[in-house]
Amino acid sequence: MAEGAEQLAIEDVYYDFWSERLHMFHTLKVDRDYWYSLATGDAAQGPIDYVEQLKKTGLRVDGGAIIAINRLTVKGDNATVVSCIRNTSREVDRKTGASTEIPTMKFRSKETLERTGPDWRVATTINLPGNQPCDYR
Repeated sequence: MAEGAEQLAIEDVYYDFWSERLHMFHTLKVDRDYWYSLATGDAAQGPIDYVEQLKKTGLRVDGGAIIAINRLTVKGDNATVVSCIRNTSREVDRKTGASTEIPTMKFRSKETLERTGPDWRVATTINLPGNQPCDYR
């Protein structure tokens, strides 16, 4: 998918963002310096708020995801990534490990990234509606 150093840098931030996000939801710990090197705005604050919600409700997230970028476009200091995510993550009770939800097994996601100086950060993230097919392999 990467075409050149710029697109490779965007892909690296994008995959690191998703990896750290899942790690935060499982450990309920936020390394703010690292997190803010990957995300800004709503894409940064939303997951931090969710970690606090998980702590208050006695839950954590177990499982993981396989993520494949299907489309990456760059226009100046903005980039858009559309991906397919095969998801096995789910909320579980921290004491018993019992699942409290059924995971959404496959969905499409769209993120926007912004360049600040030499660095890219995820700025927005949304799950795309509908059941359009997507390839996570």
